[in-house]
Amino acid sequence: MARDEIFHSEESSGIINDGLFMTSSMQGVAPTLIYPVPNSEEHPMLSRFIHSIRDYYPLWQLVYQIPVFFSRSSISLGIPPLPSQLLPLPAIIQCILLLILTFESAVGVYKESASAASIMTVFVLITVEGICGGLAYVNVFYHINQERPNPMSVNDPERAAQEKEFKIGSVGFADSLGILFASLLAVPTELKLCKVQIKRGKMF
Repeated sequence: MARDEIFHSEESSGIINDGLFMTSSMQGVAPTLIYPVPNSEEHPMLSRFIHSIRDYYPLWQLVYQIPVFFSRSSISLGIPPLPSQLLPLPAIIQCILLLILTFESAVGVYKESASAASIMTVFVLITVEGICGGLAYVNVFYHINQERPNPMSVNDPERAAQEKEFKIGSVGFADSLGILFASLLAVPTELKLCKVQIKRGKMF
């Protein structure tokens, strides 16, 4: 297999995994990451954002989307792109974060009384997940744009443009495929985590 074919395969698999882990986390696990409503006297900052347990999921979405926005703009901001060998790294980190967040939802990293510590930990983990999600997208498309044309297409600009367009479309399809698989997994995952929480006495 040619080097550019291997590279393109790594790009597609990385984007599939990114969409899979990101969507599984934000659609299947994040809705179950709920805690008691913070007291304004003990947690004045958190209480400004959390007024009921229904506020947690929109908060996690906001916490995820803000770093995604900035990390997708990282190359435009002058931050060097990831080397092509490290393109799978964001998806690997997202997989680890998915496992940690699932453990936090099912078992809990801290005691039930330490809800503020749990909230801040989830906040940090989802922020890192957002950074990884944005980096995965921007770096894959950057490398596709910088990739040299196939030797057979060097003297045929139209064919070179079509090949690049096909690669971009393939990556987009891979991302949609990962999101589709994750969406199918998210519903039973959320239901299972809710049942696990009820068994351990978490009733909110």
